[in-house]
Amino acid sequence: AEAMARQRLVVVSDQCGIVDWPELAAGLEIMDVNAPLAPTLEKLARLAPEKRAEKREMARNHCLNFVENTISDWHRALFDIATS
Repeated sequence: AEAMARQRLVVVSDQCGIVDWPELAAGLEIMDVNAPLAPTLEKLARLAPEKRAEKREMARNHCLNFVENTISDWHRALFDIATS
């Protein structure tokens, strides 16, 4: 998620735990665990610079939304504990 927050393109295998988080998975480039890495990197390299920038921005937004939601969840939980 840190790489996403820094607007980096992130390539992970379909077996990586982060793909189980739908909010984050949408910003990832997910490849088959048995596939070679080179074709995925070549696919990303062939994207127009504007498309790569869009993918990086989308990944960042997904990550920031996820973090905001997590902080809100923790805030609610801590508030509930403190006021009960």
